[in-house]
Amino acid sequence: TVLKGAPKSGEMFERRGNVRLDLGKCTKNAGQDPAPHWQSALEDFERASGLLQKGDLLATTLYNQACANCLLSGVRAADATGRKSRADDIDQAILCLERAMAEGWKDLDLMKSDSDLEPLRTDQRFRKLVGVK
Repeated sequence: TVLKGAPKSGEMFERRGNVRLDLGKCTKNAGQDPAPHWQSALEDFERASGLLQKGDLLATTLYNQACANCLLSGVRAADATGRKSRADDIDQAILCLERAMAEGWKDLDLMKSDSDLEPLRTDQRFRKLVGVK
């Protein structure tokens, strides 16, 4: 029921985004294209972050938005369809993590180990955020 109907609150958009993020991972594991699910998750997290007030859920939503951007960066094709590029996804992920930290995100250990954020590991901006030289 989380995927049906239109969410009315930031919390519901955040929940639906998480379901879609996980659905994309299952789809990828089944050998299918996860991008539509991850794109939908990203849109849900963007809507949620626009509706939520300051606090832990907003920080978590921004973190999850960064994860969705990173996951999409790994499946985006370099084409002329007007879709965002991998570099755009990486830049957006960094911005979301910076905002999440400004909203109170403190779990640097998760940031360092979360496989969703793998595309950021060598980015100097990410390394600075997590305190790695």
